[in-house]
Amino acid sequence: PEFEQTLNAVIGMVGSVGLEFRAILASHRPLLEAIAAAWLEAHATSLFREGTLAQETFDLTVKWSQPTPWLYREFTDELFGAALRGTDNAVRLIVVAALRKVEGYDIEAVINRFGKGTAALAAAAEDAAFLVQDAEPDSPHLTVATRLWTLLLDTGRPKVPAEALTGLGRWAFVANIGDDQWADLTARTLDITNGRI
Repeated sequence: PEFEQTLNAVIGMVGSVGLEFRAILASHRPLLEAIAAAWLEAHATSLFREGTLAQETFDLTVKWSQPTPWLYREFTDELFGAALRGTDNAVRLIVVAALRKVEGYDIEAVINRFGKGTAALAAAAEDAAFLVQDAEPDSPHLTVATRLWTLLLDTGRPKVPAEALTGLGRWAFVANIGDDQWADLTARTLDITNGRI
């Protein structure tokens, strides 16, 4: 009860002091999930969704804490919104979820939800390659990342602008993609981007 009273007081604070205390909660969100799950469930909206400091608090938890099933499940819309706003680490968390095949984060959903968010799509394309650059040839993550690359190329240009594909040059560092597949996808990427990768 005393711990929860302290947490409630933090949520009620405003201004820079309130944001500093919220930053502590945001960066330790996985710990809160473990030790104060009921409190977090009851106050998730006021902490991360509604109110003066909610968006800033959410952006801080995205930037500084590890992703968890609870975050992915409860804050899908907010996470995609953060990625489109350019919040640090948001795109990477989404790509990690896609590689892990977390429900609601399949690669088709990622492409559709980013829409014409060129910067977010470009970051996702580059992050996917970065995250699998040392993956084993039979890695399921490598398979998903390669499928993302293929879908980005197959999707029409109005939906995925050529500028969103420039980060695909990162695939030059992916060790275990088949040579033929890499050559084909790279040639297609170079063609669509006029060589700017």
